[in-house]
Amino acid sequence: MEIVVNSKQAAEFFGVSRATLSDWTRQGCPKLSYGKWNLQAVFRWWSDTIISSSEVREELQRERLRLQKAKADIGEMEATEMKGSLIRRDEVAQELVNRVYTLKSDLLALPKRLARWPEAKEISHKYVIQLLKTYSRQAGVFAK
Repeated sequence: MEIVVNSKQAAEFFGVSRATLSDWTRQGCPKLSYGKWNLQAVFRWWSDTIISSSEVREELQRERLRLQKAKADIGEMEATEMKGSLIRRDEVAQELVNRVYTLKSDLLALPKRLARWPEAKEISHKYVIQLLKTYSRQAGVFAK
């Protein structure tokens, strides 16, 4: 069933002026004839074109704001890093690995330093192996 209205009724229905209806016609809004509008066809066009485009504009605006915030956050982190208050994650991880290797080699050298005392050497060797097994388990962030 077609609902045909005049320009005044169509403008009132959509809450716009007749000039806006003319603008819509130039944008591709369907019109029956001079001053006659199929309300259902106009509504479909309006929901597909006008509403969708405003939603797209809002989404783009949200994305722009998100991008600006991300750039600002990166800028703040870079400034903090330059001041020396922030250390890059990969640098911290590499330093941790270096310290673990140093600790491991020092622990493994301990029984050799106790070679003069055979009992101490054997006890320390067993304890060092136990420590290494305990701390070499992959847990927390190292499990990934």
